[in-house]
Amino acid sequence: MPKIAFNIAVNFVIIQSGNAIIEITPEVMLHVISCLETHSLPAMDAIHLGCAEAIAPDQFVSSDQRQIQAARAIGLTVVEV
Repeated sequence: MPKIAFNIAVNFVIIQSGNAIIEITPEVMLHVISCLETHSLPAMDAIHLGCAEAIAPDQFVSSDQRQIQAARAIGLTVVEV
C-alpha cells in the first residue's frame, strides 16, 4: 500500500500505510523553515509540508492551492481534492 500524507484539519500528519504521527524533529523543522522562507504559507501549512518532506510520502493530498504549489515545488507528488 502506498504511503499517502493527508493534510487534515488537526495538527498532525497521518500516513495511510501504518497511521503514524510524525514527531517534529530538528530535521522536520529544517524543512518547515525552508518552506516558510521559500513560499508564502501559513505556519501550519509549512509544518504539514515539512513533515511530508521528511517522510517522503508517495502522495500528498491537499485542497489548498498555495500548499499544493509549494508541495510540488519541493518535489512531492500531489493529489488535489
